Amino acid sequence: MYDDEVTIWAPLRAIGETMHRRICPLYTFAGRDRIHIAGSAVPFRAGGFRFLLTAKHVCFDSSNTPIPLFTMGSEHARPLCGRKGAWEYLPGKTPEIDLAVIALDDDLADDLEGVYQFATPGDISKTTTKTPGIHYLIAGYPAERNPVSIKDSTVWIGALATHLITGDIRETAEALPNKSDDFHFVLGHPGKVIPTYGGARFRTPKVQGMSGGGVWRVEIDIPRRLSTSPSLVGIGIEYHKAKQVFVATRVQAAIPLVDDLFRLERGLPADSQDPPSISPDPSSS
Repeated sequence: MYDDEVTIWAPLRAIGETMHRRICPLYTFAGRDRIHIAGSAVPFRAGGFRFLLTAKHVCFDSSNTPIPLFTMGSEHARPLCGRKGAWEYLPGKTPEIDLAVIALDDDLADDLEGVYQFATPGDISKTTTKTPGIHYLIAGYPAERNPVSIKDSTVWIGALATHLITGDIRETAEALPNKSDDFHFVLGHPGKVIPTYGGARFRTPKVQGMSGGGVWRVEIDIPRRLSTSPSLVGIGIEYHKAKQVFVATRVQAAIPLVDDLFRLERGLPADSQDPPSISPDPSSS
């Protein structure tokens, strides 16, 4: 038995090339039943309760009416008909947390677990101040890379995830409208053309559609191109083009939503102490 913690390193490229399994695309319908990407989500499992974490504006319109959504299962599209919960935003009174959870029934969750890697409470951590070696992976399904086409009455959907890496975590989110450091953090990512793992040049797509995707913290050994296992720290909610920053909600803000949704799904009283915990790993910092 060893008292010291052991850090496990993996090739950075291997981490990057499997990020698409940590997020799922969310689709909806526009005029004339046109299908398009609405956003992204992080599948999550806490005990026997399985759900999706995403941004509220992906799930609900401006009048708080639920938006019909579906995702891709192992063989075909799967509608997301489970209960949804989100933080209420009161302008001038509360910060705009913009976070939502979507319950998954067992059949749908089993299907998605064959395609995606569900996060667990042990995968959660916290952000840290700007530190050499600490980077953040922002992942989602940008609409620009995920057009949906219809040919001969057949719908063609090809899900292509994108992830971006940055070490530029900002000191404060409070300079942005309706944001709070208690609930939000900010990541700078100015590059329009970035190198791939193989050294080629990749043009960063427009980020519309990445809302609701995850933000993971990793430690990168740049000379050896190695990375620690990603730890989920937030859900992406906005991109400010003029400031060239992403805004994310801290994943800890989902805990009350998950607890309430679990009680509703199981028919438990509001004061029940049984909900699953998605609190961060106490050993993480």
